[in-house]
Amino acid sequence: MGRVFNLISKCLIQNMFFPLVNAIKRHASSSFPLTKPFPGFKDSMIVGESCYFDSSRFMETRTTTLDSGLRVFTVHTPGNSAVIGATVGFGGRDTDKISCGSPMFFERCLFRKTKHRTKQKMKEDIRKIGENVTVQSSRDNLFCLGTVALHDIPQWLDVLSDSLSNPEFTTDFVERELKSIEYGKEENLNKAEYVLELLHRAAFGNKTYGRMLHVEEHSKITPELLASLHRDYFTAPNIVIGAAGVQHNFLVEACQYYFRDLPLKLPLSKSYAKFVGGHCHLSTDNSLTHVGVAFSFKSNGRLTMKETTTMAVLQFLLGGGSSFSAGGPGKGMYTRVYVNILNSYNWVEMCNAMGVGYSDAHLFALIGSYKNTDRKNSYGPKLFKIMRHELEGIITNPIGNVELQRAKNRLRCLFFSNLEMRPILVEELGRYFLQTGKIPELKELCTSIEEVTAEDVREMVLNMLDQPTATAILGPYDH
Repeated sequence: MGRVFNLISKCLIQNMFFPLVNAIKRHASSSFPLTKPFPGFKDSMIVGESCYFDSSRFMETRTTTLDSGLRVFTVHTPGNSAVIGATVGFGGRDTDKISCGSPMFFERCLFRKTKHRTKQKMKEDIRKIGENVTVQSSRDNLFCLGTVALHDIPQWLDVLSDSLSNPEFTTDFVERELKSIEYGKEENLNKAEYVLELLHRAAFGNKTYGRMLHVEEHSKITPELLASLHRDYFTAPNIVIGAAGVQHNFLVEACQYYFRDLPLKLPLSKSYAKFVGGHCHLSTDNSLTHVGVAFSFKSNGRLTMKETTTMAVLQFLLGGGSSFSAGGPGKGMYTRVYVNILNSYNWVEMCNAMGVGYSDAHLFALIGSYKNTDRKNSYGPKLFKIMRHELEGIITNPIGNVELQRAKNRLRCLFFSNLEMRPILVEELGRYFLQTGKIPELKELCTSIEEVTAEDVREMVLNMLDQPTATAILGPYDH
């Protein structure tokens, strides 16, 4: 049996492998420039663009506002697929006491059933173009995105426009998703990320960004309410269509056709958002207690690019992490929170700094966790004091050039890593375009990071400490 196997292998190598290698060698002897299409291959790009990538236009962005008010932007990136998404200016900050949690219903109803497509028909159409579809709601907006082959772009735009223009809301859908959302809420109650929800409630009160993303007890979600919100916010002037890897003129013409049914109504004016400060506590039966403290650089208004970059540098300067990491050393282990808190207090399970920015407000938070099984020691008040003291340390303990450059390098690394991920790129640019009406230049963002100084960070922290403070607790707490 072994001889037969060796004989077959020898024949395959002589008859298939060696001829293949020789063919590769013959073709390799002739060099072809990488700036031109390979001879014999047809142009695979649509609408007149060549299949090779023009490096001189890398990350080039173009924007157009249609007569309907719909805004369109494209980013020039390489690849034989395209990422196309829509950003809608509707989120948790636009809800009231009755409609609180409604963005999650829109997140779940898109790409399901419309007035022109049954649920099964929608599944079949999405399956044909790859099924790579994402929908996500937030406090500021709702974002949906798809990654498709270039020849499937028209089909995807047809599905996307139908989902945005003609969603169908039924009583069965509302009742079913309400149970699902409530179940998801219970699952997240014991996670440290939920402290950020409570911090928003403490920081902004029970309005604008203080509204919970999930459904609350006083919410009254009905099909009629969802239809009313859809008429008010899913309008052409309140939507941005963005794409990476698509020719701009083609996308503009396609959007004029596929999104022609969007209402021309201007979106409702947004209520005033202000950081007021306060305290929020939700008790749960968890072995870990999560606490958070939030600050604001100024009471209201959108941050400038310099302020946003400075807050990001501050976040990476403080850093943080968990008491255990399976990903290997080096991730933030030299940041101030890691060195001064996690390495100094063995009872702290996790501590992180984070900054969150919105269209007209922001907050900077420190979140930590500790085990509450030791009732003899009241770690909660200690952790609050330690986290605030660490922020004050930016003033009392001057920032060195080495740690400042390290924070900038980490920010640059994250920034350029996100540029390589086209879904994140389209999402972030779509959000920025919707809020400001423009798209920042890559060079401008890099220059903004480089120009941040230690004094800029110090002045920001001084202003934060002069503003009201928000605190939140999730889990058992000993006062």
